[in-house]
Amino acid sequence: MLLTRLVGEVLTRKGLKVISTETHGMATRGGSVISFMKIGGFKSPLLLSKEADIAVVLHPDELERGLFYLKEGGILVSYKEAGKASDVLDISTVMEEKKIPFKSANMVAAGVLFRILKIDVEDAVRVLESNGKATDENIKALKAGYIWEVEHVSTAS
Repeated sequence: MLLTRLVGEVLTRKGLKVISTETHGMATRGGSVISFMKIGGFKSPLLLSKEADIAVVLHPDELERGLFYLKEGGILVSYKEAGKASDVLDISTVMEEKKIPFKSANMVAAGVLFRILKIDVEDAVRVLESNGKATDENIKALKAGYIWEVEHVSTAS
């Protein structure tokens, strides 16, 4: 949920139109949370099968659901799962290299998204600071994802 809010707020501060929605499937008990975000002049956050340009899947059990929405040629940002997408950015690599715990996978994924969207990571850090979420762990994970993606972006171009 922090991932969706962070990306949405950074993009909104950049003057982009953003619409998002979250579905909480028993999230308080370890269930999945599904978020959809559209950037641009959309009137509804509804996303149909094979329409998403980017899918972020942070748990292997949710891979099929993420791939359901990802269009052919879309980018999959995932944790420990290559999947069937054309372009896959598996963030578990950078998390292992940088010793980032799984609970920070959302911030690593956010860093990757900001690089893909060509948004300066410092804009995201400022939003985290303004929301009281700028912990050392969050900033380290965010920047690790942002920098790591630079090295791997050729797979996502």
